[in-house]
Amino acid sequence: LDAAALRATPGAGGVRFYPYLGGGEQGVLWDPSLRGRVTGLGLGHGAAEIARAYMEGIAFEIRRCLDVIVERQPVSDVVLTGHAVQKASTLRLYADALGLPVRPCTLRSAAAMGAALGAREIAGLGPVANDGLTWPAVEPGAERAVYDRLYADYLAGD
Repeated sequence: LDAAALRATPGAGGVRFYPYLGGGEQGVLWDPSLRGRVTGLGLGHGAAEIARAYMEGIAFEIRRCLDVIVERQPVSDVVLTGHAVQKASTLRLYADALGLPVRPCTLRSAAAMGAALGAREIAGLGPVANDGLTWPAVEPGAERAVYDRLYADYLAGD
């Protein structure tokens, strides 16, 4: 998927993916009636554009959630886990689409660790120093400005 997505340009040739597949949208919009959809698909598009649209749709929904978080607290970077951390080009796509540095994390149970670290912060114990579980951040690059426009278009397409 990653390799196919990177054969397409940012914006996937006008193809958009809205990733509401698991019981609607359960983030910022919290609308269980929403369903996933692909828009802008034409005969000239192929697997690369569909794969890119998929990855961009996921990134834009993460960014929508981040927009709500930054209303209350600044966000300096994002920690990413899973298959995406294995490819620098995928990390770059997410950094550009989110407009923030992305730090890959190698933990198998990153969600549990994230919950524990969040609880530590809420309890007033402060953050834990980086213990080698995350790698250096991938900074947004030249395509960030393109993704800022694409994100606005994505939101307008809801």
